[in-house]
Amino acid sequence: MQLFLWRHADASPGTPDRERPLSSEGQKEAALTARWLNAILPADPLILVSPALRTRQTADALGRRYEIHGSVAIGSSPEAILSAANWPASEKTVLVVSHQPLLGYLASFLLCGQPQAWDVEKSNVWWFDISGKLHEETRLKAVISPLLLADRPWPLSSGTGQHTPL
Repeated sequence: MQLFLWRHADASPGTPDRERPLSSEGQKEAALTARWLNAILPADPLILVSPALRTRQTADALGRRYEIHGSVAIGSSPEAILSAANWPASEKTVLVVSHQPLLGYLASFLLCGQPQAWDVEKSNVWWFDISGKLHEETRLKAVISPLLLADRPWPLSSGTGQHTPL
């Protein structure tokens, strides 16, 4: 299973928290990251998105269908996300668009077996390959930041998951 964890882009301040929209900078970050993801993701990934407005707006930048799912909302758990992704039975690529600290807890759980307070920056993507036993056969393939993407000519592929060499 290929698992992508995408933290929502920068959001404007305000209340209620769940209805905060992306800031203008966040819209730019989401667009950059979405362009990279569209070059990497296969045609039919499972995309699970938190119900919060900022995560939905981040996912909207992809221009793909997604499921709004409570298992990836604020206050959820790493185990709930893996269950929603149908791990370990599924071989489908999964993209989760969610929040801190949940994504940091999931990233540490995947690699170390224990949820820890790791930081996932706004609009960053953590790309995992989970090929067997959790945290024993999990590889972190990449951490992608919109700061990196702003300086590169993306996309590097045709959007079919077939990568173009640099």
